[in-house]
Amino acid sequence: MNYTCPVCGYDRLRYPPRDNTICPSCGTEFSYDDFLDSHEYLRAQWIAKGARWWSPNQPPPPGWNPVVQLLRSGYGYTSVTQNVTDRIVLVGQSTYQPPANFRLVESSLPAANALGHAAA
Repeated sequence: MNYTCPVCGYDRLRYPPRDNTICPSCGTEFSYDDFLDSHEYLRAQWIAKGARWWSPNQPPPPGWNPVVQLLRSGYGYTSVTQNVTDRIVLVGQSTYQPPANFRLVESSLPAANALGHAAA
């Protein structure tokens, strides 16, 4: 049986996301990293750092794409913005953008889709 990471949507975890299981995709160590920070916040941080495959020992699945993984999981694709409201805004992009392109000025989605979690 496989489990899904509640941070990045990786759906091939060998163990449930708890008790110090580490996701090879985003590197979240459950019961440690998510003790004080929400999964939404950890997801935004992973994306802000480039949404790169984390594990040096387990290679990503063939054709792995972090944006497709997030969209398929239903978590959406989030990016940290540094605008007037300092919000993490949900954006619907279908192609992967490198970290240098993560500076969003505005979202094409209505404000009701903003997560409203303050950036660190």
